[in-house]
Amino acid sequence: MHWSVECTLLPQDKTVALTERNTELDAKAHEAEAAGNRAALARVRLEQEKEILERHNEWLNAELARKTEAYQQERTGATAQARLARRAVPGKQCQACQSGAPGARLGGAVRASPAAACMAGAAEAGWH
Repeated sequence: MHWSVECTLLPQDKTVALTERNTELDAKAHEAEAAGNRAALARVRLEQEKEILERHNEWLNAELARKTEAYQQERTGATAQARLARRAVPGKQCQACQSGAPGARLGGAVRASPAAACMAGAAEAGWH
């Protein structure tokens, strides 16, 4: 015949064993609940970080658009000034315009064409 260990335990021993087992299970449940709480807090923190990053990206995109627009306006204004300067003093031209040859020099730098050289350096050099 096979006897179980529990059958040989006294009632007090059974109570102690059950209490210990209950304590172990309570500790595991508490540990699982704490892990769940940590995961929930981490999720909230990551959502907040995501929102901050999205707002920062929106600001960066707006800043890029603003600076691109300002650059385009500056470039358009500089081109218009160079054209006006060229018309204002028709007899005076830069070296590039005078030579008329591709690869003309402007301030020591070789430009692709006389027009490109003229437009790039007219305002700086004061040739027009």
